[in-house]
Amino acid sequence: MRDNRDNRERSKPQSGRGPSFSVQDEIRRDRRMRRTSHVRRARSATQSVLTAVLCLTICVLLIIAVVCIVTRAATVTVSGNSRYADAEILTAADIDGDILPLLGEQAVYKRVAAACPYVESIELVKVYPSSVEIVVHETEPVYVTLTHGRQLTLDRDLRVMDFTDDADGLIRLSLPEFKNAVEGSRVVFADADSESFVLEMLDAFFGEKAALAVTALDLTDRYALTACIGDEVKIIFGDYRNIDVKLTLAKKILEDAETAYSDRTLIDVSEPSRAGALYDYNGEF
Repeated sequence: MRDNRDNRERSKPQSGRGPSFSVQDEIRRDRRMRRTSHVRRARSATQSVLTAVLCLTICVLLIIAVVCIVTRAATVTVSGNSRYADAEILTAADIDGDILPLLGEQAVYKRVAAACPYVESIELVKVYPSSVEIVVHETEPVYVTLTHGRQLTLDRDLRVMDFTDDADGLIRLSLPEFKNAVEGSRVVFADADSESFVLEMLDAFFGEKAALAVTALDLTDRYALTACIGDEVKIIFGDYRNIDVKLTLAKKILEDAETAYSDRTLIDVSEPSRAGALYDYNGEF
């Protein structure tokens, strides 16, 4: 009897036992599958991008290699030069065989100016695949100054031309101390503030609005400026400030002096309110 009862109990469905895979298990499995699929797609996309980048890099490198081989300067000509021979410019430029796209005007100019200081600037006219024309713009000396007992010529931008004994027709400058003066480069002053001061004064005296035909100018002391016009006129400007006013005043006094037929004149405009002139001056200029 007991055995029959036990068998009936076992044959009844047992409440509280769920199925082997619940709904939550299905959801988790679905999420895992989606994550796996997403990772695969991401890997595939990354591989595609890397492949595209690699192909693009190879193409760029091939193009660069072709350009480097094809676009080399084989024919180099010079124009615009009068002071220097073509061979001098070509030797200084040294661009035969260089790659055209990599040729920079500034780098070539520095080489040319170092050997040919009268060259103010150059232009490179590139005709692909293999021709270059160097267009030269030359400058001329405007000023002459004395440094270490030698006469040094300078252009309008204070670039060093050369050392010479022939300074006829040039404006004589007395300048603050130099740090160095290299042919083809602008002079470097010992005092950093001197450059801006000198350029400002040169513009005032010799710029487009220049009032006087000055032939010599002393800028060594910014508080004791003097100028000469030939051997006939010396002008004392004193302090560099208000220089435009002093130049205009000096011009007016000079016109009066010419009317008075003075052979040599000393003009003092260092104090504009007491400016005046000494006619037939027999002192040193």
